[in-house]
Amino acid sequence: MAFQKPLPEWKQPGIRPPESKIKEGYQVLDKPPAAWMNWQMNTTYEALQELQEKAAEKEDVSQALGEAKAYTDEKTKNLEAPVKSVNSKTGDVVLTPEDIGAVPKIGNPTISGNLSVTQRVQSAFLQAESAGGLAGIFAANGTVSAPKDVYVEFKTRGVNGPRSGYIGLPNPAAPDDIVLHSDNGGISLHAPNKKVLINGIDVVGELNQVKQSGVDARSKIAGAINAKGVPASANDSFEQLVQKIGKIQTGQLIDVSAYLQIWDVGSKTEVLFKIPSGTKKARYLPFMSSYGELWRSYYDTSDANFDISVRDRTGKRITLLRCDYPSDTVINIYQLDFKISERLIEVHSRMDNQQTLRQETVAIPMDFDIDSELAVWGYVYSSSSKARSTISMKGSLFV
Repeated sequence: MAFQKPLPEWKQPGIRPPESKIKEGYQVLDKPPAAWMNWQMNTTYEALQELQEKAAEKEDVSQALGEAKAYTDEKTKNLEAPVKSVNSKTGDVVLTPEDIGAVPKIGNPTISGNLSVTQRVQSAFLQAESAGGLAGIFAANGTVSAPKDVYVEFKTRGVNGPRSGYIGLPNPAAPDDIVLHSDNGGISLHAPNKKVLINGIDVVGELNQVKQSGVDARSKIAGAINAKGVPASANDSFEQLVQKIGKIQTGQLIDVSAYLQIWDVGSKTEVLFKIPSGTKKARYLPFMSSYGELWRSYYDTSDANFDISVRDRTGKRITLLRCDYPSDTVINIYQLDFKISERLIEVHSRMDNQQTLRQETVAIPMDFDIDSELAVWGYVYSSSSKARSTISMKGSLFV
């Protein structure tokens, strides 16, 4: 009958007491550490578990012996001693397994470990057991000569619990299929030459080539993206590279034509032109008029002014040029360089009373959204009926 008492399960391994304490034992008033007690209870639990798993039950042994006796009796019931004749043999006959219908011995098999014969003799079940685990060779649904499912099962026991798996031919309808299965954990294939061959193809080598090809491809793609002005790295994933490819500017020309004026009391604010989202750099170049005046502001009094600024999608504002000089001041813009990826804007201009160009570099703050669509705004203001403020821009924006 099966074991009735449950195992006193105790999973905490604890710490083995020193050899001196094991020899002398606990003394009066000793207070053993919890780790020592845990070791004793865990060791007791594992020893009992091993006993229950490996011990042969009385009924199993009796049944196996009974089946072996019945098998022997069946094969020898017609024998008479002394044997004088069998299978055309006469005289002093030496019996062979074939003479009495027994299964002949094939080869000279050797199985390491401790053998245990169980009640599954009829199913051609052979189990080899050692201290490290179990290995079973099964022909569970057929006979030794014509098995239906043949496989080898492995089981190990350890402090972290059992581990099992099998390799074999579990499907009679597909005899060419071999299954390698693990009930718990992964499967690693190891070979001295680091190769796993399938139909002569080095699978590991092919996978390594595919992996290296992917690395090389990422490196080349990243280099091409960098050449287009978008920072990229060979360590970027393909998804990241795809997103960066979408940020590459293919180049376009945008016509700019804007006019904004106040002549009287009041003010106006309008978008002069826009820079598409994702632009890394752009340049505005004006067309030269007959007067050479690209951006003009007239003041009859000091009560008029203007400015030009850049704003992102959130409304953050960067001032590029401002004029609040005395009356009749003209400022010409010769070039605006938007080095957006570098977070810089260069303004090239000249006042009408100066001979040399003036270049100013404006920094783009870190909280300014450079990936959004940027708008260049103009603002004109007058607080007197005699004052006038004008912004006139005509040219091309290269992105």
